[in-house]
Amino acid sequence: MPDRSELEAELGRLKGQIAELERTKRELEHRLAESPAAEPAPAVTTAAELEATLHVFIRKVAMILMAEKCVIMLYDHEQGMLVAQKPAFGLTDEQVYTFRVPVSEGISGQVYREEVPLLVHDAMADERTIKEQVAHLNIRNILCVPLVIERRDENDQVVERDVIGILHAFNKRYDQSFSEEDVRLLTMMARNAAQIISNAQLYIQVTTEKRELEATLESLLSGLVVVSSTGRVMLITEWAADAGGDSLLRSPRAAQYCAVHAGGPSARAVAGRRPLRAHLPDADRHGTQ
Repeated sequence: MPDRSELEAELGRLKGQIAELERTKRELEHRLAESPAAEPAPAVTTAAELEATLHVFIRKVAMILMAEKCVIMLYDHEQGMLVAQKPAFGLTDEQVYTFRVPVSEGISGQVYREEVPLLVHDAMADERTIKEQVAHLNIRNILCVPLVIERRDENDQVVERDVIGILHAFNKRYDQSFSEEDVRLLTMMARNAAQIISNAQLYIQVTTEKRELEATLESLLSGLVVVSSTGRVMLITEWAADAGGDSLLRSPRAAQYCAVHAGGPSARAVAGRRPLRAHLPDADRHGTQ
């Protein structure tokens, strides 16, 4: 287990990374606010806030493009598939849950692999579509664009591109077909949305790691008391001893300091995770129960 100085250094690094992510997030939200298809986005720092932001975004896409259905699909590295995400517009929860496409198949897979948008005017007749999904989702026509993250250098030149998924719009209303202007609008919205999604996910991951690290550091400072099933004190770390030793065990809050109970790991195993100075009460040194 890392010592306190290493944990504090790691905590400082995470705080710096969070500050940088907050700055980047503000820039991305400003860019999204400047697009003709968006309003200023709220700060996204939790999974619930991200879902709420996407809920507003997906409805806005449907309204602007006059689409009956809209859904985001993100690439799942473990499954090797594009997986539909909630919230979606015009799709049931069951349709979202079952909408999964291997990256080697269909319009979804082609857009993801080639990183270019595609228009499909007749979904059932087009040989590239997966007919079972077309029928299940009742799709007539399709506009699909990639969700691309671009990283730029100080000269505003793209130095790295990463595709995290795709954005679908299905069924243009009033029996119309999607146009090249729709392609331009959705591509712009998808680019900004991809940045916000990716940045929010990274922010959530880093803050989660920070909370876990703080909890670890706090546990080290709180001390450790190991007791047997009969109540015998097996081990007291130096911090617990300094906090009061036997009087600590007799306090109403003693249970908060008992890290190991009957059926848990042995005192030897717990103490072995980090070189700590153990203190045993005098009675226990002589084997008194």
